[in-house]
Amino acid sequence: MLEELNSQGFSFTRDFVLKTCLTLLDQGAQYEVAKFRKPTVRVDIEKRWDDITKAIKDVYDFVRGKTFIRGDKAMPSYLVLIPLVYLRYRYPAAWKNAKNVATYLIRSLLTGAFSGTPDRLIDDCVKVINETEQFDLGRIFEVIRSQGRSLELTTDKFWQMGYGSDTIHLLFNLWYRDFHYTPAYDGNFPQVDHIFPQSALRKVKQINLETGKSVMKYREGAVI
Repeated sequence: MLEELNSQGFSFTRDFVLKTCLTLLDQGAQYEVAKFRKPTVRVDIEKRWDDITKAIKDVYDFVRGKTFIRGDKAMPSYLVLIPLVYLRYRYPAAWKNAKNVATYLIRSLLTGAFSGTPDRLIDDCVKVINETEQFDLGRIFEVIRSQGRSLELTTDKFWQMGYGSDTIHLLFNLWYRDFHYTPAYDGNFPQVDHIFPQSALRKVKQINLETGKSVMKYREGAVI
């Protein structure tokens, strides 16, 4: 399955699939080897594998077909997808009629809501989905905020999306919707351009007042 998912510029991993399996089987999102040692878990994964793969692929098709996320570089965290896969797996009719899913993805990814270790967040999102048996964006956002994770797209947040940011390609995908992330030639892969060439900026030096050494004046990612 991974080869199929990753054939269009994405980088899904085995760990993502395993964490998703644990979540779908109501074992909690936290990845623990001990969970897979339970005979019932292994048997359930094998028994339900077809339904699990269908749920993952359906959400994947939604991302590729109905959002502006074109590839791995525009997906800072794949874990944001797990609550959606759970909805598709447990409540397929609700998934089919779900609204504001793209808003959930873009807002959560741009603000880094699922960064760090979001196991508890995933579990709480799943809990809300089970309570409502649908995708309630307001309730999901309440859960995210309740854990101290910001969803606010402030001016400062956008300034942080500079060169080297893990959200810069996602932001550019929203602006330039014809990015091609699976070119035959690597040289045609979308690049983050610079107003000033890095090679020129690296030559500009200044004295570090603390060490007395000559250092680069303009660091990578600096706003000029």
